[in-house]
Amino acid sequence: MRRILRVFATATFLNLAFVLAVFALAGSAQAQETASPCAERAAVVATLAGQYQEKRRSIGLVSAKAIAELFVSDARGTWTVIVTDSKGVSCVLAAGQNWTDVEPPIPGTDS
Repeated sequence: MRRILRVFATATFLNLAFVLAVFALAGSAQAQETASPCAERAAVVATLAGQYQEKRRSIGLVSAKAIAELFVSDARGTWTVIVTDSKGVSCVLAAGQNWTDVEPPIPGTDS
């Protein structure tokens, strides 16, 4: 039963992340005029640095038109994931607290 719940929770999270990513990348003028987690990348990065002391930890290619970035504050333990489109508009996809880095698994082990 726990395994089923874990699979369901993972699938639900991935579906939610996909929906949020689609919304974030939609970039419609109406969405940007209302309360939106989107702004020019420089403004988003400045806010993350100034208010949360977060610095970019990693980056990945979402598609030919977007990148995802992870910002983390070692001092505060906060983290934020943003997606930036090819026009330079960044949207906050997720944010949280208690970020912890883990060591990569040793090749040939089950960890």
